Parts: sequence; C-alpha cells; structure tokens
Amino acid sequence: MKKYDVGIVGETLLAPFLAGQLAHVHGKKICLFLSGAVQHRIRREINFSFDLITRPESWEMLNQAREEALPIIANIGGAQAVGKVPALILSHTPAGADMLSHMYHYLHGMDYQIERLAEADFPHAIAAYRARAVRIVRPDAFWPAILEWLAKLGVDMIEPEELTIKPRKEGAAQIKTTKAICDVGQIVLADDRSIHQYGAVSVIERFFVPVKTTALLLQPGPEKIEQIIISPEFDFCAQTDRQGHIKCLANTSISNMSNLLNHNITGDISNKNTPHFHLAGRADFTKLIPRDGAPVIGKLARSNLWGIAGLGHGDVFFAPMLARLIEGKPLAREASYLGARSADAKRQSTLIQDRIDSKPGHSDE
Repeated sequence: MKKYDVGIVGETLLAPFLAGQLAHVHGKKICLFLSGAVQHRIRREINFSFDLITRPESWEMLNQAREEALPIIANIGGAQAVGKVPALILSHTPAGADMLSHMYHYLHGMDYQIERLAEADFPHAIAAYRARAVRIVRPDAFWPAILEWLAKLGVDMIEPEELTIKPRKEGAAQIKTTKAICDVGQIVLADDRSIHQYGAVSVIERFFVPVKTTALLLQPGPEKIEQIIISPEFDFCAQTDRQGHIKCLANTSISNMSNLLNHNITGDISNKNTPHFHLAGRADFTKLIPRDGAPVIGKLARSNLWGIAGLGHGDVFFAPMLARLIEGKPLAREASYLGARSADAKRQSTLIQDRIDSKPGHSDE
C-alpha cells in the first residue's frame, strides 16, 4: 500500500497547481485524485484575477496571490497559458449597483485600472464598469502543461472512480478507488464539488448553500476579442476567446440563461454586430456557495478533512499561499486572513462577509 503526505481531491485547476506546489516547493509526496478527462469537458470555472468582492483585505490578498502565481503559471504553461484582457462589469439591480459603486471607489482610490461606463450604452443594466488588464489563465494551454509538470515531479494522479475516504486520526485517511488503496497523511478537498461529495452533511449545512449552476459553451460569434463579462446577479460570468467561443457560468437553471445572455452579452448597443448564439455544449451541476460569501478554508469543523471553497474566480492564484498554509508555514498576513475564514466555531461571518450580491436562492424569473 502506497503512503503519501497529502492527498488532494478536486476538479478545478487549483487542485493540480496546489499538488505541484506542495511537491515542488515543500518536498511532499503527493497523490492527486483527478480524472484526466476533466480538461476536455465543459468548463465549470473561469480563471481570472478580478472578482466581485468589497473588503480591502480581500483585494490585497487576491493581488498578492496573483503576483506570486502568475510567473509560476507562465513558467509551467508558457506564455500562452496566461493573458491580459478587459473585464466588463454589469449590474441590473439597485443592490448590486450600490455594491459595485463601493468597490469601484475603493479600487479607483488604489489606482486600479477601472472606469465607469455610460449606462445608456447598456439598456438592461443600471451600472456598468470596465476593468483593464485583468489577468487570465487559459485552461487549454495550462491543463496539459501542468499535468506533464506533475508527472515530472513524481505526483501520482489517480482516477477517482468509486473513491471512498476513511478518516483516521490527526487528518490522516485511507483512500480507496477501483484501482488503488493508499494511506494519506492529510486529505485536502480542493473545491466545493469534492466537499459536497465527501464532507459531512453538518458541515455543508452550516457553512454552505447548494445552488443549481449552468455552464454553457457557445459557438463562435462575430467578435473575436478576448474579454470577461461578469454580473453579480446569479453570479453570471462569461469569457470570450480569440476564436470567438463564449464560455458562460451562472448560478441558475438553463431556463434563465437566455435572459442572462441577452442582458449581459447582447446588451451593449454600441456593438453593431449583435451575436447569434449557437449552443455547442452544456453542463448542469450543483455548486456550494458559502453562506456569508467569504471563502471557507482549512479543517472542516471537527472532521479530519481539510477543505477549500469560495475563493472565487481567482482561486487558482492562491495555490502557493494555500500550500504554505497546509504546511503550517503561512506568512503573518496570510495566517490572519485565511484563519478568519476557517470552517470552525471561531468563524465570525459578520466580520468577513464579502461578495457582492452573493446570496444564493434568487428566483429564476
């Protein structure tokens, strides 16, 4: 039976990047429970260095994480793995607009490249902004590169088919799949999906709300410019690439997606070429949203499982920082910020509530 220092379960880019950081920087023996097919499915994440958050300390940590991670990502995946694009931010409700205004004034005061746009150009929105030079991670380039990198580091990637976790003392666990049995010193559930599958029901009910989420891949339209479009309503996010493909995510059902596309993508009247969408792929799944909108990091209550969820669109950039935290060697500011967002009785939601209009459970009307 093989033994590992850390076993990581997760399907987002954060999981393999975190595995690599623990192996490469901290010298740990790592196993990653991940299907190789995940890189070819409909995207359930869009990775970029901007988010709809309001707390200054959250922006400071995101910026710190981005600056540390970007050179590492580029070194692993090459220049094509990263990019710099504009992000269009739209809100369609007074509450969302008020929070965006708060965020804008903070970022503007910090010399962030963000501007307010004329609402008249966006008839469905009551607030519109554009952030410039947002850094993105291109998964088509980074996925194959990071899997190759992990193989060179000696990280074992195990298909998670019929995976079961039998916790032991002090965070250790025995993990079984159809093809492997191994002992792991610490198990890390590196995304909300793995927490939903393997976390205790009591933990999920206390810290999260499950919401239905839809991911779409749309065929090329007339615009072939890379950009991000985000809106706090239903946590809508879309990314257009250089081939004109559009990847969309929203915390809603498929029946509401056409509304969101019309309001957020075709709503710019300065765009003379109104796109016509052709559905190329779709995925429906359940996502766990932190009840207070803040990340959930660390040991999941009284269990021996370590969890990571709610870091938003920039979660992949936090891998080096999270590796230090797992190793028990965080920098002082990291320990303070991440410690306040732990999944235990010390968590004080009123002090860490963060995301703009992040409350789940909107109707689909």
